[in-house]
Amino acid sequence: MFDVPGIGRFGVSICYDQWFPEVARCLAWSGAEVILHPTMTGTTDRGQELVLAQANAITNQCYFIDINNAGALGNGLSIVVGPEGEVLHRAGEQTEIIPLTIDLEHVRRARTHGIKGLGQMLKSFRDTDIRWPCHEPARRESDALRALGPLLLPGRRP
Repeated sequence: MFDVPGIGRFGVSICYDQWFPEVARCLAWSGAEVILHPTMTGTTDRGQELVLAQANAITNQCYFIDINNAGALGNGLSIVVGPEGEVLHRAGEQTEIIPLTIDLEHVRRARTHGIKGLGQMLKSFRDTDIRWPCHEPARRESDALRALGPLLLPGRRP
């Protein structure tokens, strides 16, 4: 997290972090209005990462800027998503300069009044009495999770 004085609060997550919704949620919970997300993906799951970028922006009512390496080190397709899930820019597969103007008042409006005047996710999360079992250390195990087996690199056997 870092603040740009007179502008707003920024958070940083990297690469695989976006697959875990708690990372972006913790940044938004701490006040991040923009999440900068450098990535180095050259794999076939880039399409899913673009969906996750939109989901992270929507559910945290923030800008999510997912910049991926292009060329020999990545497959490009960087994406900039606004706080209501709107795709502001989607880059191609080659190196590209992305001109961007962000409106942090848009974030503040979305968080105050909801997405399209409806979803107020951060307030709902803040104001619930629900305890989320998956966030409790003693409850992170379940029969369903144990049945998944060990975490292995793709193509490896136990």
